[in-house]
Amino acid sequence: MAQTINWYGPFNTTERLKRTFSLLNLVFLTAVAVLLFSELRFNWCEQITGAYLASCNENRPETGTAWQAGKSNSRARTHLKSIVNDRQTAARNASEASTFAELSSGILPGQWANLDKDHFKQLYLDLPDAYARELIHPTDLVWLFGTEDVNRIFCKSRSNGLAIFFLDSRNRVIRKVLVDNDRLAFFEKQERPLDQRLDTLPQFTSRIFPARRFFKVLQELPGDINEDLIVDPSKLIRQEGTIVRAGISGEAESGYIRMGFEFLHNGETTTVLVKGREWAVWRLTMSLTGEKP
Repeated sequence: MAQTINWYGPFNTTERLKRTFSLLNLVFLTAVAVLLFSELRFNWCEQITGAYLASCNENRPETGTAWQAGKSNSRARTHLKSIVNDRQTAARNASEASTFAELSSGILPGQWANLDKDHFKQLYLDLPDAYARELIHPTDLVWLFGTEDVNRIFCKSRSNGLAIFFLDSRNRVIRKVLVDNDRLAFFEKQERPLDQRLDTLPQFTSRIFPARRFFKVLQELPGDINEDLIVDPSKLIRQEGTIVRAGISGEAESGYIRMGFEFLHNGETTTVLVKGREWAVWRLTMSLTGEKP
């Protein structure tokens, strides 16, 4: 007769030990111990959980304090990186600029960059004389660079140009210079000599004078007028030939008026255009036409 095992009834100590240390229980306990040790050693549970959360991050609602803090940190890092990149770009553009126009276009609105003293000198010396004096007088520049007061120069973009600051060792502004893009473009615009007569240019047709009369009246004017009458006389000095006629435009632009000088050389006519300050050209025109100021 088969022996019946009472699974739910009481059993003795020997049977209790047999059931506790059975092969199934030992395998289970060993597996649990291995899992616990591997978790403590390799942190695989955290890694699996993190990988899962990262894979479904886009599908979870963007709420919670932790998420907001992470988002704020991410935005701050992105903004800081953008600021650093912008400043590096502005500094590189400033150091590579060969004219004030390139310097102004290379620094975007709201940006600023340091400017080397020697670099500023080179940019200044390359300006047309009239605008260079208007920007900052050479005597003032000699004073700024001839003393130890100027520690550094930095420029900042403005709506239509640049603001250039000369700072001392305490970062106090010694001198501020404003570069206007429109006026800079006006002065930097190079006007080549024209193979035309003055009377073929509409802006001069009503005010054309013989050269002898033009210069005779010019010599009778006060000296301060002569200084401002022709912005770049070197253009006339370099031109070959003899001046036969001179014309004055009836239109002013940015405080200046164009004048045309007709040269005759080897039977060929060339007209050279120069600029003069409006007030000086106006005084000369009054004297040429006999009108009273």
